[in-house]
Amino acid sequence: DSAAQSGATEAAHGRFEVADVRESLETSLRKLGTDYVDVLLLHECRPADAKDPELRSFLDQCVQQGKIRHYGLATSVGTCNEVLREHSEFRVAQFASNLCEPGMEKLTTSGEVATVTHSPLSRGNSLVQRIADHATQHPETGQAWSARTGLDLRTPGNVARVLLSYAFQQNPQGVVLCGMFDAHHL
Repeated sequence: DSAAQSGATEAAHGRFEVADVRESLETSLRKLGTDYVDVLLLHECRPADAKDPELRSFLDQCVQQGKIRHYGLATSVGTCNEVLREHSEFRVAQFASNLCEPGMEKLTTSGEVATVTHSPLSRGNSLVQRIADHATQHPETGQAWSARTGLDLRTPGNVARVLLSYAFQQNPQGVVLCGMFDAHHL
């Protein structure tokens, strides 16, 4: 769930027995000091997990009781597509999306699904440095990229700006999660 991402609980990803989800939710609510969460995300949920009628019934009960406002998936965009084709009650989809892994371009749902993308700087932030290094090591390419963006892409901070801009343009109505591990990305 979203509270698990904030460190509120130690629930394991990929465990979707009703008892496990209930315990994770109750632990999160208690540690957060609240009686509801806006979004409960099932991390690494597989299509077979989403088909479980007991799980979906439990999640629907939690919505009716006001413990959660919405529930959704936090997995690959391909799995999100597969689950959302059959189960429109999942209202949120979270997945990686960046220049090298364009998740938003691969999302095929036609329903009303809120999107949360993550990893705009690539996983481990390595993409930023790779692009800056490439622009430095290949001056003609670097100059062409810099001319197109109006920024010196030999500088990691400028590369991060371009990647973040791309992420926000790809998901303009959704949420973009971005972990900042390096000061020059800020």
